[in-house]
Amino acid sequence: MHCVWTGELIFLKPLPACICLYAFWEHLFDSSNEVIDPEDRERLVATLLGFLRTYTNLIQHRSDFFVARKHVLLSSFDHTTFQFFSHFIMAFDALLDSAISSRWRFGELPLEHLNFYSAVSLHK
Repeated sequence: MHCVWTGELIFLKPLPACICLYAFWEHLFDSSNEVIDPEDRERLVATLLGFLRTYTNLIQHRSDFFVARKHVLLSSFDHTTFQFFSHFIMAFDALLDSAISSRWRFGELPLEHLNFYSAVSLHK
């Protein structure tokens, strides 16, 4: 989950610094890297791309950017401009649903629903 809310509270997962680094993606896509199984690599890439795509909806305006930085959601972008961030994140906006993990296709989720489905799936 990336965006969960209850009442007037919203919980957002920060954008991890590592997924904004070229070296991270280079390592991930390195086919000689035997640490990551090819199927796991494919799932991981789809998950990461979906997570990044959610930020295209979350931060669309300069004010969104400053609020996200204020709440430490964008630690990788502390010293960059909104224009730079916007250029970076909008590259993920055009991704098709088929390119991302299904877990990122639903947007926000009320905490009460998450608690209910967790209880059902855990048989409690």
